[in-house]
Amino acid sequence: MTDPRPRRNDRTLSPILGAVVVATVFLLGAVHRFSLPQLPIATSDVGYFWSALNKLAGGKFEPLNGVNFLYPLIVYLVLWLFDEFRPLGVIQHVLGLAAGVVFLCVWRCLGKFTLPTVFGNELHRWLGIVGLAIYLLSNGPLQFESLLRADAVCMFMGILSVWLSLESICDSVVRVNRRRAGALAVASIVSCVTLATFKPSFVAAASAIILVTAFVTLRHARSPAIAMVIVSAIVVTAVVSSSLHSYFSRGDSLTKIFLPQTLFSIHANIIYEQMREEVWQENSNGASAVWLQQACSDLGAAIEETHARFPKPFARLGFDPDRLVNGWDERPSLLSRWRAELGDDRYREFLSYWYWHTLQRRPIAFMRKTGGQLSVFYSLDCPAFWGGGRLLRFPYERTISTFDNFSLQSVVRSVPAAQRFVIQTRELLRTAPPESREGEAIHFLNKLCGRTYLAALLLSLIACLWWRNFTHHERTGVLLVIFLYALNLGNVLSISIVHSMEIGRYSGVQFLSALLAELWAVLWLYTIVDRAIRQRQTSTGLTL
Repeated sequence: MTDPRPRRNDRTLSPILGAVVVATVFLLGAVHRFSLPQLPIATSDVGYFWSALNKLAGGKFEPLNGVNFLYPLIVYLVLWLFDEFRPLGVIQHVLGLAAGVVFLCVWRCLGKFTLPTVFGNELHRWLGIVGLAIYLLSNGPLQFESLLRADAVCMFMGILSVWLSLESICDSVVRVNRRRAGALAVASIVSCVTLATFKPSFVAAASAIILVTAFVTLRHARSPAIAMVIVSAIVVTAVVSSSLHSYFSRGDSLTKIFLPQTLFSIHANIIYEQMREEVWQENSNGASAVWLQQACSDLGAAIEETHARFPKPFARLGFDPDRLVNGWDERPSLLSRWRAELGDDRYREFLSYWYWHTLQRRPIAFMRKTGGQLSVFYSLDCPAFWGGGRLLRFPYERTISTFDNFSLQSVVRSVPAAQRFVIQTRELLRTAPPESREGEAIHFLNKLCGRTYLAALLLSLIACLWWRNFTHHERTGVLLVIFLYALNLGNVLSISIVHSMEIGRYSGVQFLSALLAELWAVLWLYTIVDRAIRQRQTSTGLTL
């Protein structure tokens, strides 16, 4: 006989258990971060901190090497307030934990679009907690948070932009609170522009978020005032960011040539083939045929040398473009020699001419290059989840080698905080260089996510063939899958066109957005498969 007494309220117990697990995950995530030294690691990209040191040494705050102004400004403010580099490391780790909070907010918001009883859905709740654990306990995000560069804050800014956008859309479509939707849309726009300012490679992804948010909000607002505010926010934030960057970088000559130089060096092998065909002609920017012949010959030799000496980092490109820009063995690079011979203006014109000229003449070659770079990320093992591996050793020796650079010595000697930073790093290396071990379960889940990221996307797209059979919530769910995956695509596509996805940090910095997209795709696929099975059972007369 069945016991008529009611069972314990599982719907009450599960949220409490979930809250305990979430708190435990955050505690472990904090230990994962703050058990390590909080000294950030300086890389060879000195532009991220040189401006701050130069200002503290009595000079001007001028961005260097084409780096945007925002992250160097934060470094300057931290050093001015605390006279130490350690607080910067603490701030970046705190933002890493904060990104976990925002991840849960995004996951909660996604549920509001699809399932009215989503907070009673156990799979949704626990899959979100698993995603939180993967993010907070993985070595990949920890590796970025430990760097003295803008990548350290991009995961937080990226997930914050997505959350504000989804909340704005939810207020427009689900909760129908148009004023709040407009305010959140403005906040999302500001966050997206800030993200793109930190890291220009996020311009395409940030633009996609802004366009989707503005379109949905304006479509449902039915208010000229809200429309004016949103459009004004887009224009004002973009103009302010661009104007500030132009103002601060007015003394950096590399800012003007950075993009032409990058485009030329990344596509140097294609441009070289075009130059070989036209080497007998005079270049349209005034370079003589003799000089052009020598330049073509030198470019071919430099490409061949980088391919022979550095074949692994850029296997798909077939050469190392960084060596064309930076050189090796203390020899001046080919491009720096051209710059000295031509002068900045003619050098920029020369690079720009040959890039655009070759693009017009060899579009298929450029498309193949872009496709090859896209295949780096959209492979059977997505590199966004590679991270620091099972055992992450922090390369603090890079800080020493960077600060020992002759060009930095004068500002280092003039800034006590920089001197202490070097001393503290040397002491750390003399004792026990820190390392972080990724748990076996987290390491396994990272591998699983990497090897199923593309599959989850393809299965979602294939499932769309049955679009007419979807319920309203299922259609909304797949649109959200496409939206989240599109954010990665925007970032990857822009880098594939302009640069190379074979640089690991361009994939690794997308860890959290890739994780969010895949988990939501998995949940959506489970939902439609589960409904299809239930309908099949019902149609055959079986009981559930």
